Amino acid sequence: MLVRTDIHNKWQRLGSTMDKIITPKEVAQFLRLTESTICRLASQGDLPGFKIGNSWRFDREEIMQTISEAKTRAVQGKGDKGSVKMESRNNDRGGGNSGKSEKSRI
Repeated sequence: MLVRTDIHNKWQRLGSTMDKIITPKEVAQFLRLTESTICRLASQGDLPGFKIGNSWRFDREEIMQTISEAKTRAVQGKGDKGSVKMESRNNDRGGGNSGKSEKSRI
């Protein structure tokens, strides 16, 4: 038990910095989205995050700020219900616009 207490104390000394870093799973639970959607939005630059190796991590304050900004845009009428933008592929089989990106909102 002493070892666990020592480790716990070391983590506490790191302070709130460690508490600010959250996983895609935690972001997904909070936003009620899937982890894959969170990672996709992050890789597209629509959610602020960073990778450590192959793993995405997020700063809780940056996620909250992104949500706050989206809500503000919605209230001001400058956004589509305060949603986060993301790219989607046009599935036009006629060949005309196939493969071109268009903006959509989630």
